[in-house]
Amino acid sequence: MTPDQADYVLAQMSVCWPGKPLSVPEVKFWVSKLEAYEFDDAHTALTKIADRAKFWPSWAEFKEFVDIEKRNNTPALARAPEAPPLSDEEFKQRIQECRDALNEKRAGEKVEEV
Repeated sequence: MTPDQADYVLAQMSVCWPGKPLSVPEVKFWVSKLEAYEFDDAHTALTKIADRAKFWPSWAEFKEFVDIEKRNNTPALARAPEAPPLSDEEFKQRIQECRDALNEKRAGEKVEEV
């Protein structure tokens, strides 16, 4: 998120918990931490934590909620498409090819033993 978006999140937090005055170093800390996240994830996390927390959250508490939102909004890895199953005829043909290959290998091993 941009620094302006991080400032917006902090302004919203100040509305939710008005008793917490922020110093300049605290604002810089929060902005630097929030910039690593998507604005939508942080904003949704703020909405959820505001319904639960009575006091200004620590960064660790807020981060838990943001990480949950980040996981919820990250698409799962796409699975490789599965090959369609073989027909009965294809299955029989593959089995026969395997049997033939094994028989050839066994025949070659017997010749070497002699």
